[in-house]
Amino acid sequence: MNELSKAKTIDAAQTRLGADNQSAKIFYGWWVVAGCFFILVLTVGAGLYSLPIFLVPLQDHFGWSRTSISVGAAIGSISIGLMAPWVGVLIERFSMRRVMFAGTVIMALGFLSYASIESLWHFWLSSAVLAVGLSMVAFVPVQTLISLWFARRRGLAMGLTLAGIGFGGLSLVPLTGIVISEHGWRTAYMCLAVVVVIPVSLILMFVLRDSPAALGVLPDGDPATSKTEAGVAGESTVVLGLDFSEALRTRAFWVLTATVFFASFASFGLVQHLAALLTDAGYSPAVSASVLGAAIGVSVIGRILGGSLSDRFGARYVYAALVGLITLATAVLLSPNQSFSLIAFTICFGLGLGGINVLLPLLVGMCFGLKSFSRLLGVVILAATLGSSAGPLFVGFLFDVNGNYDSALPALIVLGIVAMFTVTFVQRPSLLPTDS
Repeated sequence: MNELSKAKTIDAAQTRLGADNQSAKIFYGWWVVAGCFFILVLTVGAGLYSLPIFLVPLQDHFGWSRTSISVGAAIGSISIGLMAPWVGVLIERFSMRRVMFAGTVIMALGFLSYASIESLWHFWLSSAVLAVGLSMVAFVPVQTLISLWFARRRGLAMGLTLAGIGFGGLSLVPLTGIVISEHGWRTAYMCLAVVVVIPVSLILMFVLRDSPAALGVLPDGDPATSKTEAGVAGESTVVLGLDFSEALRTRAFWVLTATVFFASFASFGLVQHLAALLTDAGYSPAVSASVLGAAIGVSVIGRILGGSLSDRFGARYVYAALVGLITLATAVLLSPNQSFSLIAFTICFGLGLGGINVLLPLLVGMCFGLKSFSRLLGVVILAATLGSSAGPLFVGFLFDVNGNYDSALPALIVLGIVAMFTVTFVQRPSLLPTDS
């Protein structure tokens, strides 16, 4: 064997050894998953699920009506939806962690503003500020990060990450209630500011990285054979796909947007009226509230299961199955007094509701790649927000007209079937290569 052949053999062996060493380690992307999980626990748990706990204390202190206080939640929901596409623009212009850190600070300022409120307009303004910060640190940035770090196992990683949303509600809601009862609502708001800004900032500084290229690896932890290849591969992971304007001109984008709107309309139209529906059916308020709480708990399993199944069977087919579970759960409520109704509803609705939220970023990545992922995801989230806002209003209108939910449930079932059908037409545009 000549010297050149020996050198090639040694280089090949070193490359294989480096790959083996890399694969033997825990892929850093799983640390990103853990970091994003805890970010969602803290930010969504504090900035979304804990806020209703303040309703009664605020009413007792200021004498405001519950409708006036609920306007703050509506302002927050609308702000999150409208802000989502602009978060995508900010991510493309600035680094991911800078946008998320700015969102963390804005969230903290929102909580501190809550703690100093003396008038209703100040409360509504604080709701908008908090929602803007939550948009910048949670939904679009986290889902974009996971999509950049994973390809083959993106569904599982996304499901594990978004399970943090459910755990945030389960953990921070009771803790917030304890602080309010022991120290008052103003102190509770200030505590939530600290809970968000300190640990989330530490995670952003010491755990999260904007892309796998920063560590010289490819998505899923596949080793690059050279530093140059790692940089090129990492760059292509970010830019491969359709431009924002190109995606807007495809049928797939508008079919996906309509599907998400219909599914959110059908699911959240039921969520907001579930307790009232069950109470009207003869169940006690405690049982009615417990059913909703149990369904939210099951949704944690739905997030993990839905993401994992999408890796194996494809995002659009799993999405259709999950919407089918929500539709089946709605149909069960046509006969709510049957002995199996509440159990069947809790399982089917919880699994479906948790899973469809995980599938949104997976469908966007499947169809359009990652080049304009954050901006496109922001628009899709806006469509979901509009659906989740319109659904409860529609169901409430039908109840006010008819005095019952007899016409509302069939309408939601029809919309669920429509979403199941339309999602099967969500396909990768021919402009985008199949290997992206």
